[in-house]
Amino acid sequence: MGIINCKYCNEPFDNSKRASSTICYNCMPAGLTPSQQHTIKRKLDREKNPIILCCPSCKENFILPFGEVNRKYCYNCMPKNLSKNEQTAKARLMGKKHALEIIGDKCYLCGFNKYSSALEFHHINGDEDKNFNLSNNFTGYELNEKILAELDKCITLCSNCHKALHANELNITVEELREQILQEKNNG
Repeated sequence: MGIINCKYCNEPFDNSKRASSTICYNCMPAGLTPSQQHTIKRKLDREKNPIILCCPSCKENFILPFGEVNRKYCYNCMPKNLSKNEQTAKARLMGKKHALEIIGDKCYLCGFNKYSSALEFHHINGDEDKNFNLSNNFTGYELNEKILAELDKCITLCSNCHKALHANELNITVEELREQILQEKNNG
């Protein structure tokens, strides 16, 4: 057939030895098995038409690398070298931070907001209204309807205030706090 341009790199090449091919030897070396050829074609197709995703955590666009199908977060938010346990812990922390952005990222009683890991979710109506423990259900930045519904029943307390409240060591009881919060919600 003569000299044509490669389908992927657009470089001219002589396809007289590969009459049916539109891919040059640089992109598709000779002597590969059909399975290897298929993998290389998929990789070249991905390079030519990249999949661009938006990271739900930082809202930045990133290119999904070839061979990765389950990545939701960019490499800045979720580095590749983390173990599965580290990825899970980081995803839970991202979910918790997102939840704190929604209901308040400081202690309702003392205003503490230095460390998000020291903030906890307190169910306003106690255990009778509690369907599940929020902290164990964060799986990433996105919060599903079930978690959002549970967040509506909570306020943010620091670890110290939360423990002191339940031990009745504060100048306010759980019931008084509940009344105060419900009154604020009705007025605001």
